[in-house]
Amino acid sequence: MDGDRGGMCWLLRITVLGIFSLTSANEESGDVRFANSWAVHLDNADPDSVEKIATRHGFVNLGQIGSLPGYYHFVKRSTEMRRRRSLDEHADRLQDEPQVTWVEQQRILERSKRHVIPDENIARSLRRIRRDKAVTVQDPLYKNQWYLQNVGQSSGPAGIDINVLPVWAQGYSGKGVVVSVLDDGVDYTHPDLKRNYDPDASFDFNDFDADPKPLDKNSQNSHGTKCAGEVAAEANNGICGVGVSFNASIGGIRMLDGKLTDTIEGSALSYRSDYIDIYSSCWGPKDDGKRFGKPGILASKALQIGAERSNEELLIFRLSLALFTLLALVTGYVILDEQIQARQLYHLE
Repeated sequence: MDGDRGGMCWLLRITVLGIFSLTSANEESGDVRFANSWAVHLDNADPDSVEKIATRHGFVNLGQIGSLPGYYHFVKRSTEMRRRRSLDEHADRLQDEPQVTWVEQQRILERSKRHVIPDENIARSLRRIRRDKAVTVQDPLYKNQWYLQNVGQSSGPAGIDINVLPVWAQGYSGKGVVVSVLDDGVDYTHPDLKRNYDPDASFDFNDFDADPKPLDKNSQNSHGTKCAGEVAAEANNGICGVGVSFNASIGGIRMLDGKLTDTIEGSALSYRSDYIDIYSSCWGPKDDGKRFGKPGILASKALQIGAERSNEELLIFRLSLALFTLLALVTGYVILDEQIQARQLYHLE
């Protein structure tokens, strides 16, 4: 990683979650819809045994769910989706298999992309104020990125930002860090992202292929690309602004552009957990006052497995919908010194 100057700087494994309200689940009070897929846990089953069990009961085995050992994704191609009523007979037959310890037909989940609440004051004309010359960024929209360097260009007080400049000045800019944005896809052909794009940190769980690029026909699917730019947009290329970790490798996991289930969430949150360092998720349940949501069994299992990793890795669960706090976490809390002491979140000492 850049900036370690020969020291022992260890990278923390981080899952950044702006996604879940950990209140009691009450999503079923809405219009529950069941998908044509089942999550199945098998005890000590080899791949051939899993395939035989799936075939015997008329399922297609889509493989292991993310990095969750023993959990598999079965699909019933010929079954119509049902509202409010599951197909319990399929689950019962699977449950009769000696190696099957748990079966759950998947429900369609409602998830909302999180956005920063607009501030009319910030949208006013920016003032011309001298900037700190210790860090030079030439990209044309950097002057508007008050959360990176707030010099009073908006009507808010100067200095209220994520204090990333001292981090950049020490040489820390994300090099060697692998980030994956779990969202509606990432347009990796964007000129501000293409140099930092990492296909090994990317997947499409909506179409089940390796290409996370959003569909061109849906203009609403730009949220993931925006989030990816805020994390790892290239610096000093004369395009747009700059990412908070502008030398990080950035991947995308497309999951919000279709029917979403706990299986997909669990798969995404544990996808290539031996390779990805940071999972960035800025979405969550509707939480509209009528119903509240929390992680399902598989999403919770993905988080649990990550949290139980070795002492050289750490998951930080940040329940925040504010973009600037998410970015502050990504930037300021990824470096450890050789005594494994976490440095201060906003001010690296």
